[in-house]
Amino acid sequence: MTTVAEKSFSGPLFAEIKAVFPSHPVIDRTTMNTWEDPRITDEVNRIGKSRLVICGLWTSVCIVGPAL
Repeated sequence: MTTVAEKSFSGPLFAEIKAVFPSHPVIDRTTMNTWEDPRITDEVNRIGKSRLVICGLWTSVCIVGPAL
């Protein structure tokens, strides 16, 4: 789970989402494209899942890069 500039831009991850995954850390990114943050790609590769759930506040900004 990630957010972008939680303190200054997009705000915290919704409490309802964090409640479903209470022990999972939230990675606070500094870039809109998730794949530009090596912490994310490292974690995705470590988990090794073939399917991911991708969601965001603005589909054209937050989701398009990782989805492609």
